Amino acid sequence: MFKYVVLVMSLFVIAACGGKSTHGSKIIEQETKESVAQFIVKNKTTADEIRAKYGKPYMTAIQDDKPHWTYTYGESDVTMPASTYVTMIPIVGLVGLAMDSTPTVSSKSTVLQIYFNPDNTVENYYFSKSESKTGE
Repeated sequence: MFKYVVLVMSLFVIAACGGKSTHGSKIIEQETKESVAQFIVKNKTTADEIRAKYGKPYMTAIQDDKPHWTYTYGESDVTMPASTYVTMIPIVGLVGLAMDSTPTVSSKSTVLQIYFNPDNTVENYYFSKSESKTGE
């Protein structure tokens, strides 16, 4: 019986913590359209200045013989209701089946794409930020 109590308590702790993953640059996540527009001036800001502020790009490519850099930050968090774990326990699980077990999923995404001129100044850039939450 003690093993089941420990198991149940452990599962509730895991449920409370949830599962979270991140990728990319935290620096980009802190940016806004306004702060990016204030820093990046088309045909003036250089690739060296971009790298000094934002670090190494998440992805680099060549498009139309010109460099293209992408900086990104993403975060997702999945939280399962505690009732989901109750269903794993025999007999007690019968009570848990009647409870909601829909996970809550939240995500954030920030992307900065920069296109450079042949002289390594910024030709153009695109910045986007989005958030979503499902399963509530």
